[in-house]
Order: sequence, then C-alpha cells, then structure tokens
Amino acid sequence: MEKRQIFLTGATGFAGRHLLTSLLKDNVSVVAMSRQKEPDILKHKTSNYNGKLQFFRGDMRNKINLPVGITAIYHCAGVVGKSKNRL
Repeated sequence: MEKRQIFLTGATGFAGRHLLTSLLKDNVSVVAMSRQKEPDILKHKTSNYNGKLQFFRGDMRNKINLPVGITAIYHCAGVVGKSKNRL
C-alpha cells in the first residue's frame, strides 16, 4: 500500500481541525497549513502523532511550493471577514 501524505489547508478552522485529527488517528501523514500559528488546543490534540504532522503558517493568496510526496490535497481554508479586498 502506498504511503499517503495529505496537504491540508485551513488546519486551524472548524472543519480543518476535525479533519486533521481524524487523518492522524488513521495514521496518515499530514502537512497542515494555516494563516494562524498552531493553537495550543491543536498542539495538545496532535502531540501523540509526532512525526506524522508538519505544521506551517501560510496564506492561500501567496504562491507556495508543495512538499514532495503529497498524494492528495484537502482544501478547508476559506475567506474570513467581510472585506472584499481579501481575495
């Protein structure tokens, strides 16, 4: 079976953090991205999955280079706020 490595956007949001914990429980490696720093509650929930989680700050409006080996992308990031200039 091929090793799965998921790239997850919006990892600190409502849907993203639930998907993240579910993927880690299923022993899937996750590269998680969020605009915000990794919150303490997320660090606590994911501390037992050392080596399966890479977390970094990023913004979907900026170009990023995906790590080698990503097998799927789960896009859970969204536009936050009412400003029309955010896109």
